[in-house]
Amino acid sequence: MSLRRKFVIPFCLIALTASLCLVSTDMAPAESELQSEFDQDLLENASNEFISQFARKLMKELIGTIDSAGTVAALSVCQQAAPRIAESHSNFGWQISRVSDKNRNPDNRADSVQMLLLRAFGDTASSKSDYFVQWSQQDSSIAFEYYKPIRVNNFCLKCHGGEGDIDDDVRTAVSKLYPEDKATGYSSGDLRGMFVVTVRLPEGLDYAEKLVAGDTIR
Repeated sequence: MSLRRKFVIPFCLIALTASLCLVSTDMAPAESELQSEFDQDLLENASNEFISQFARKLMKELIGTIDSAGTVAALSVCQQAAPRIAESHSNFGWQISRVSDKNRNPDNRADSVQMLLLRAFGDTASSKSDYFVQWSQQDSSIAFEYYKPIRVNNFCLKCHGGEGDIDDDVRTAVSKLYPEDKATGYSSGDLRGMFVVTVRLPEGLDYAEKLVAGDTIR
């Protein structure tokens, strides 16, 4: 598996500046040292597969519910099943979540650092940047973080589109489930949010190898 474009993010620059610095070749010394201990290509490919497995599982439940019970019923999949699927995938030193600057579920609101990353994905939308990575030292373990954009497709517009895309019954149900909803008004291709994968190392390394080898298909 080959991924097309990556950016390594110096965390100190994200934390200390309001403008995001993206570095494709030169990294802060500490991050370079962390990266040299592990196979970054392995972790990138494994993270991409981890996201794909989560997305396939969620989409399967969404489509199944829409086909059997309609779009309104599918709202409960995003509200209840999505967190459950994310939790079931978060083990062996791996964790996955979704965040957005225009969140529907309050638990999915991006934090200040993630907002900067979303802005970077948005600023580079014309080149469709594939992902960002970040290394950090956290207590006794090393954290590898992988960020991948979520872009709107036509299927998403049933619940996240503009006035003409969302049926009245769906709009009413959204307002009841999510009184402070911000996640409408999108068009196909828009940046909806991003996946955040966090891998604790070295404990997550064995699972990375299994993901790439196809031994964890769910």
